[in-house]
Amino acid sequence: VPTTHPTYGFSATGASTHPSTVVSNSDSSDSFQEYGPSSATELAYGLFGSPTMVDIDGDNSVDVAYIGDSEGYIFKVSFDSLTPSTPTTCLFASPDATDESKKLYYRPAAFFSPGGELLVYYGSGSPFDIYDTETGGLYVKSDPTPYSCQAAAPAPCAAQSTLFNSSGFMSFTGTGEKIVGDPIAAFGRLFFTTHTPGANPCLLGTSRIYGIDVETCGGGIPDVTTDSYSQDTSQLYTEVDGLISQPVFANGRIYALN
Repeated sequence: VPTTHPTYGFSATGASTHPSTVVSNSDSSDSFQEYGPSSATELAYGLFGSPTMVDIDGDNSVDVAYIGDSEGYIFKVSFDSLTPSTPTTCLFASPDATDESKKLYYRPAAFFSPGGELLVYYGSGSPFDIYDTETGGLYVKSDPTPYSCQAAAPAPCAAQSTLFNSSGFMSFTGTGEKIVGDPIAAFGRLFFTTHTPGANPCLLGTSRIYGIDVETCGGGIPDVTTDSYSQDTSQLYTEVDGLISQPVFANGRIYALN
């Protein structure tokens, strides 16, 4: 995740619904397009966040990458081992209409389900705007055809969960609540942290550590009441005061700095 706003960003071509595709590359290339500030010195389009690389076939090379931007779009880049210098880029998913934040700066979590489906889970939030009141959320998506440009589908568990809408999006419940780090997948759970700002920057607000069962899209944080490795499938998050770091999973437990 960048620590300051860069002057220029990049966007994939071939995604006609994305606003940055109206700006052409100076070299007319067909992979990523460069774009920058508008005449009003404000960024005309979005900026990319951190990418996630996936080795699908286990040959120790990247087959596909997923990367979000500050407009709420997430792109897929597919690499062909025969022509690695000319990857295929396409729009993977658009922002949900109810996502107020839409900023996808943090790295998506990509992993395989027990049934072999490639799942891509990611949340909206920005390290630059943690005190605004735009509320973010969590996306749970499935990639039906990782080697091609078919659009994302909702993760199978979204249809069975009351937490997510039909497109696989869960809006956070706190006013201005947004994700504050990379989500991580471990032992059938997705762990991530969020922050809800206080009434002004002088107030710390509150933070939450979430646990999502990736098969049911229900709650699943570690059972902190018994300090054991078992999972509490009914609890979605635990809340603390102040600003929290992204989670780290080690020795069957979740750690985060507060």
